[in-house]
Amino acid sequence: MIEIKSGELENGIREFYINGLDFNELDYYDGLLIVVDQLCRDGAKLLEQVDGIYSRIADIEMNNIVFKIIYHEDVGIYSYLNSIQSNENNEKLLNILQNVASQIDNNYK
Repeated sequence: MIEIKSGELENGIREFYINGLDFNELDYYDGLLIVVDQLCRDGAKLLEQVDGIYSRIADIEMNNIVFKIIYHEDVGIYSYLNSIQSNENNEKLLNILQNVASQIDNNYK
């Protein structure tokens, strides 16, 4: 089961960690592609995606917020707002991620 956990950085930015995407012989590096694909199916706009050796970064726009989803080998998959930091926008992002997690749980496992 995919879980969304959150934490707040010293600078006040809230990050959301996506745990549980390592299934069916996938790792988190490939798991990010599944998340981005599901977001796009749900109407998100992929603004940019950069693939590196140890990381992947996607900039996404959805529900009037802009956010990053990042895979880094030392952290896993996490997300945070590029747009204005506010409780309302963080709740929007959390709801988006929880919806995607639920859909992936239902479709891929």
